[in-house]
Amino acid sequence: MAAGDAATLQDATEAWPHLSALPQWAAVQRAYSARAALARGDLVAARRWTDEAVTGTTGFHLSVALSTRAHVAIAQGEPEQGECDAHDALACAAEVEAYLPSPKS
Repeated sequence: MAAGDAATLQDATEAWPHLSALPQWAAVQRAYSARAALARGDLVAARRWTDEAVTGTTGFHLSVALSTRAHVAIAQGEPEQGECDAHDALACAAEVEAYLPSPKS
C-alpha cells in the first residue's frame, strides 16, 4: 500500500483467502481488500468489503475493520459516518488494550 501500487495490492489481497482458514483473518483480509478497492477508486467495492469485515469479526480485528470503513466513508463524502466509525475503532482498540495503526498527519 505504501508504494501506491493499487494493482499489486489487488493481486495480493485476492490471493490472501487461499492462505488463511481462520475467520478472524478472513475479516482482516476483507479490510485489506477494501483498502485495495479504495486505492483504485472503487468505493462501492470498498464499502462492501468493509461492511463484511465489520460484521465478521471482533476485538482488535474489528478496530482495524472500523478504521478502514472510516476511510471509505470519508472518501464517499460521509464524514459523520467516518467520524462514528473512527470513534468506534478507537473505543474497540482501547477496550481490548490494542494499538490501532493510524496514518501520520
